[in-house]
Amino acid sequence: MHRVTFVVAVCLATMAAVATAAAPEQRFEKLDTNSDGRLSREEAAAYPELAKQFAKIDANKDGFISLDELTAKRSGICG
Repeated sequence: MHRVTFVVAVCLATMAAVATAAAPEQRFEKLDTNSDGRLSREEAAAYPELAKQFAKIDANKDGFISLDELTAKRSGICG
C-alpha cells in the first residue's frame, strides 16, 4: 500500500511541476489585456505587487514588461 501511495504522490508532483512550468506564459497572457505581447503600467496596475515592482522588472526601461523580463525577475536574474 505504501508503494502505491508513493507512486501516486510522485505522479501528482510531476503533474504539478509541469503545470507550474506552463503557468508563467498563461499568467502573462491573462495580464496582457490588449494582447500586444507586453505589459503596460496600466495593465500592471490591476496587480499591486506587480505594479510596485514595475520599474525593477522593466530591465530595458522601455516602459513595458515583456514575458522575458517577467520570467527573469521570477528567476532572480534581475535582482
